[in-house]
Amino acid sequence: MAIIGGTQFLERLQFFNGQRLFAEDLETLDSFNREMRWLHNLSLHPSGVGTGYAVTGNKGDRQVLVTPGYAIDACGREIVLTENHIEPVPPVADDGQGNPVYYDLTVSYPNDSDLVESETRQGICMPQGAVRLREAPNFCWIQLGANLQPLDAQLKLDEQSNMRIVLARVQIKNCQLYQPVSTAQRRNARQPTRPRVACGSAASGSLTWGPLSTTEAGDTVPYGL
Repeated sequence: MAIIGGTQFLERLQFFNGQRLFAEDLETLDSFNREMRWLHNLSLHPSGVGTGYAVTGNKGDRQVLVTPGYAIDACGREIVLTENHIEPVPPVADDGQGNPVYYDLTVSYPNDSDLVESETRQGICMPQGAVRLREAPNFCWIQLGANLQPLDAQLKLDEQSNMRIVLARVQIKNCQLYQPVSTAQRRNARQPTRPRVACGSAASGSLTWGPLSTTEAGDTVPYGL
């Protein structure tokens, strides 16, 4: 993060009536608020899918459907999809031996240069410029090898470090899904709500068994610890 370790101090911008503002002033204010929010996410929330980002596709489909969702990457940055997204599957025939090819579908935070300008304005005595960029995540298919690990070293690092969040895994053959989409590999930012089950073992001689009379409900239990 730029705030922790990247600067020597924090500054709170203040404005006064009659002050002449520059684009840099407003951009600095926006960056400060944004990076403080990222710091909050990074400090208090694990990276992964927070909500949504369901991926569906059946055998024979040539595309998958991704529903709106919210995710957090390893830097605490929010990856937001606000509408349904159709992602074509990679156009591959097979692995060269007639077997399907495995891919992970990932999503990542977009840089400003990746976004489309949604509004521009004419400057005063200056050329026009963009004032709004449409927020949209980056989707990427990552090809996997025989060990189900990404073939590209940098993409493998991005995936393992959660800079690219895995949403689903697919098998592609003849430019279409060979099996339905699997979402078992996705990482969730929310902690599981189901009760946790633990197990263990003990030597038989260390256990003392004896009869129990009744439970609180009045049912007889024959044996117990």
